Amino acid sequence: MSQPDVASSSIQVPQFNRNPVRSLRPAPIPFTVAGLDFEIPALPAADWLNTFMQDWTPDDVLLDLLDNGVDVVFKLEPDQVEDLVMDIIEEATGRDWWVALRLIGAVQGGWHILGAEMVLQNVDPEKLSLASWLDAMTLVMLRLMDKDNVTMFVSQLEMPPVKVRAEVMEEMEMSQDQFMSLMRG
Repeated sequence: MSQPDVASSSIQVPQFNRNPVRSLRPAPIPFTVAGLDFEIPALPAADWLNTFMQDWTPDDVLLDLLDNGVDVVFKLEPDQVEDLVMDIIEEATGRDWWVALRLIGAVQGGWHILGAEMVLQNVDPEKLSLASWLDAMTLVMLRLMDKDNVTMFVSQLEMPPVKVRAEVMEEMEMSQDQFMSLMRG
């Protein structure tokens, strides 16, 4: 079976990965909570996916991937745990957390095709970082997808959740004094 020529391919692969270093190899993710240092060890994609491909909560991520995750969970309020876990997901994947989680959900939903394709393409989640695995799976999905559906699929992946969009709009909001200072020149 010949491999598709990426250079001649008409598929536009979105640049979701903002931190390609995360794709090079599994690496630890250090963080600090309440003045205490913690670290999720360097884990392959399979370990992350074992959590994310099941019903999970932010607590589960810390409890599953961190030896002393219970210490972190009890030091934070639930919304702080959620914010921390979303930051950890972004660090592990090099992507916005919603893009990463939607990609994982899309792979899971199409596992009957994508799982086999992953084996045929030697995409081994036991060896790859989560970011690298998502890089490969994004390309595999886009290549297998009807070209007419690619733009919509990518748009759905990229669309920030309502909560994130509201936060961005708040940050962009300008007070009357700020607006007036711009008008005065």
